Amino acid sequence: MRIAITGHRELPAATEQLVDRAIREQLATYAGRDIIGVSNLADGADQLFAQAVLDAGGQLEVIIPAARYRDGLPEAAHAAYDALLSRGIQRAPPRPDRVRRERAHGGQQGHAGPGRASVCRLGR
Repeated sequence: MRIAITGHRELPAATEQLVDRAIREQLATYAGRDIIGVSNLADGADQLFAQAVLDAGGQLEVIIPAARYRDGLPEAAHAAYDALLSRGIQRAPPRPDRVRRERAHGGQQGHAGPGRASVCRLGR
């Protein structure tokens, strides 16, 4: 079963603990199933989800939405991003047309694009 998340970034520590607990409780309802968590590994809820999936014995599918995506994350999130990325089972490279647009605009785009939408499903 593939489960994806998108969530808030730059969470206060107390909120981060609440979100982490809620994610883990939700993932526990899928115990016994083969879980593949889909995430872009942004700081905040996305990284919490990715770690919770791995801790639950699931696999991690990483979708990188932009060529220099990591550069746009806070420096404090880089170590967790790198560690989670190294454990990912798939890393979708950015489309060539997206890279050209990013270079023209000096960095990453603010949307996920069709590659992200094609792997995400809503509901159970």
